[in-house]
Amino acid sequence: MIWKAELGNGRYRNPIIYTDYSDPDVIKGEDGFYMVASSFGNIPGLPILYSKDLINWDLINYAIHKLPGKPTDDRRPQYGKGVWAPSIRLNNGVYYIFFPIPDEGIFVTSSLEPRGKWSEPRLLMEGKGMIDPCPFWDDDGRAYLVNAVAKSRTGYNNVLYITEMSVDGRRLLGERTQVYDGASDGNTTTEGPRLYKRDGHYYIFAPAGGVKEGWQVVLKSDSIYGPYEARTVMRQGNTEVNGPHQGAWVVTPGGEDHFVHFQDVGAGGRIVHLQPMRWREDGFPVIGIPTIDDPTVGEPVGEWEKPKGVNAFRYIGKGSNFSSILPWQYNGEPSSKDAVLRENPFSITIPAVSVREETALALVPDILLRKWESPEFIYEGKIDISELREGDMCGIISMGLNYASLAIKHDTDNLIKILKITGEIIFDGSEYSVNETREEIGSFTDVPEVSFNFLVQKSNTVILSFFTKGAKTISLRTEGNPGRWVGAKYGFYNIRPEAGDAGADRKESRGFITVKDTVLY
Repeated sequence: MIWKAELGNGRYRNPIIYTDYSDPDVIKGEDGFYMVASSFGNIPGLPILYSKDLINWDLINYAIHKLPGKPTDDRRPQYGKGVWAPSIRLNNGVYYIFFPIPDEGIFVTSSLEPRGKWSEPRLLMEGKGMIDPCPFWDDDGRAYLVNAVAKSRTGYNNVLYITEMSVDGRRLLGERTQVYDGASDGNTTTEGPRLYKRDGHYYIFAPAGGVKEGWQVVLKSDSIYGPYEARTVMRQGNTEVNGPHQGAWVVTPGGEDHFVHFQDVGAGGRIVHLQPMRWREDGFPVIGIPTIDDPTVGEPVGEWEKPKGVNAFRYIGKGSNFSSILPWQYNGEPSSKDAVLRENPFSITIPAVSVREETALALVPDILLRKWESPEFIYEGKIDISELREGDMCGIISMGLNYASLAIKHDTDNLIKILKITGEIIFDGSEYSVNETREEIGSFTDVPEVSFNFLVQKSNTVILSFFTKGAKTISLRTEGNPGRWVGAKYGFYNIRPEAGDAGADRKESRGFITVKDTVLY
């Protein structure tokens, strides 16, 4: 059952999005609300979502279609690298997204229309480990950038910096200034800052304590450069929402305050919650509902009233198919042309890419992947394999640091072998290696298409299945496994032996498969 936050009675339940949109940032735009999130090494990157009511969200665009700063000849998937926590802002009619690539620095892209084309990203702050940027335009006409640092690249963390920048966001003005060190008051791993101003005071909303067990902190100062007073304003409390932090303060047109944040649920990824928020007389907010032992600190709500003063939104159930290519991303920067969305909205054509036969699937950037959209769901359809030739291989995959695939390999003119492929991505610091095994577990004879079924159960059990008319179903049971700071994904690939590999005759292969008649429920 696909997750639905809208309850239909003027209330909603959390999470508002049961999909891996890590490190969300949200603003009130000219015609509704816009959200951006981390995309790490997946391409296209920097997803942009839109909502009119903060509850029901649609994926409408991506801001980048390749990773800036990466060598063009390096096509290995960038697990754990790529785009980390971004921020989105609107200033003088221009939308800006600031985002870090941890080994390069902080980039910025802009657009007059979030659904349109975004500018080529430009490097604003060069520096290894400079992460989590957020711009701020003050009411005196000056502009600033706040950012955190990654310990994996710099050897230290907990620290937040502010740097003045030009109003157009194109250059920095002077050196950065350290404004806070979370180690001084127990806020370890302070990161993900968002900078705001209210009633003449400057506020930095920042998570602390780490993704899975952390809390939300708010810093307050009368000066942009501090000193800042820190308060914990939300923690897990007596709820099941672990690590409630890192997100955005949003004010509706009706004047209500809300906070959007994520929760790490393992294989399901970093899913998005919406909390009520109110300001206390001491100038600090409480996010969620006050905890029993301390009314100055909030805890997450499981269900709440929908925000008031927002435009009506009619929920349209997601059941779907390939009516939009937007939910699909590649495992890295693809070598092929983009997957082709046909006139029939229930099918997609995936071109073949040439790889060495011994290449592990985890090293193939052209795998087309999709995030989980619920704690349990079924995705099924058919794969037209009539264009496969000897040596070609396609399949369905459950992708994470541990991954599993059912593969269709064309062996001879009328024999299709079914392979079980399992692998593990092993990290050493920020670099990785892959171990993979392949085993033949069945076969089909003389079939132009194979039906598939991808089942996710609440226990994170994943079952991949192939079947044809009159043939025995072939299934693979595995455990849904998160990736490097991302949730598990599912999807398809289509590969063929590189010219020069044994048995590779590319003149015979038209090189595509078609996935069709798909249903997600």
